[in-house]
Amino acid sequence: MTPRERAVPDAPPPPAHEAGPARRLVPVLAVAFALLAVIADAGDWRNGLLLLIPVAAFGAWYRWALPIPLIAVPVVAGVAGATWNGDFEPAFFLLSLLALVSVAWCEHRPTAWALVVVSVAAVVGVTVARPDVHIAWAPWVVGISFPAVLGWVIRRQEQTTAQLTRARRELAERAVQDERRRIARDLHDLVGHGLAAVLLQVTSARHVLRRDVDSADEALAAAEQVGRASMADLRATMDLLRADGEPTGNAPLPGLAQLPELVAAYAERGLDVDLTAGSDGTGEPAGAGDAPEGTDPPTATRAPEPGTAVALTLYRIAQEALANAATHAPDARTRVRTAVGPASISLEVLTDGPLRPGPAGAGGHYGLLGMRERAEVIGADFDAGPTETGWAVRCTVPVGAAP
Repeated sequence: MTPRERAVPDAPPPPAHEAGPARRLVPVLAVAFALLAVIADAGDWRNGLLLLIPVAAFGAWYRWALPIPLIAVPVVAGVAGATWNGDFEPAFFLLSLLALVSVAWCEHRPTAWALVVVSVAAVVGVTVARPDVHIAWAPWVVGISFPAVLGWVIRRQEQTTAQLTRARRELAERAVQDERRRIARDLHDLVGHGLAAVLLQVTSARHVLRRDVDSADEALAAAEQVGRASMADLRATMDLLRADGEPTGNAPLPGLAQLPELVAAYAERGLDVDLTAGSDGTGEPAGAGDAPEGTDPPTATRAPEPGTAVALTLYRIAQEALANAATHAPDARTRVRTAVGPASISLEVLTDGPLRPGPAGAGGHYGLLGMRERAEVIGADFDAGPTETGWAVRCTVPVGAAP
């Protein structure tokens, strides 16, 4: 729904050629009222032929969506002519039908209610002009006013239906857009990271192929290993997507438990990175910053694994942050910290050291956008940006918001 549609609650219902159930009844009722007048109160057949005029006017309005004020003239004239001698009195039901149609589907509201007054005035006018015919005008005034109110109810119902239809369409479009963004994030995570790592190893192998066959072989083996891991990750994700959220195969989706392997993979590629993970009951990393330089990375204390969606999101954010660190800060030191506490689950990726400039143009920063979107899906607080000594990525998931 557009902002204009939200600002105008009395938006007109669909035009007459987009006929709903109520509109389809109008020509049928016009024919029925004309036949009722002929059968119940027959008179001069020549006056009875005048009833064909309002019936034709209602049919033309239904078929070609004519303006309602345009059909009001033949309807009022035809009914007044048919009842002029006091015969065909049930034809006044056609004026009731005109009042209903005017209030229900005339877009200009003053005109709609003016046509109701004209319909009432036609009954009163015939009664005043021909006092000898003894037409009971009072019941017909009520008989025209009540359908006018019914027309207002029909109009409100059609407006509500139209607004609900637009809202459903908007929700469907939004769902499609969310799905496209999710697919884009998955493609970026599964294909982009793996392909970048493979290309890096292949490039290294090509540079040393003629002078150091062993190094080239190691680089190609590393590329093969990364490619196989990416394929396994892709199969697991596709398995999840095909099963509508429930994996059907045996390959598990990555989570916090796979962070040590992820960090080790980037360490093998030459990135200075270490991992600190734990759960101390307060939400703070266990032993963060205790490892002296030049020593092996600390062994991660296994904390209780969060839900699949949260664990996968934190893994993807860490994966993207490490990929950015390897690309833009290969000579810096990167520390990955995770903590599972009673109130929140947190992830930090801190890079200390020189940064290379990022890609220019509109195509950059998809990684940061993907991380932020993933964090929003699980209700996490996400922040990424430069620090005094490098770059920091932080994500905190409240336990109550974690699916």
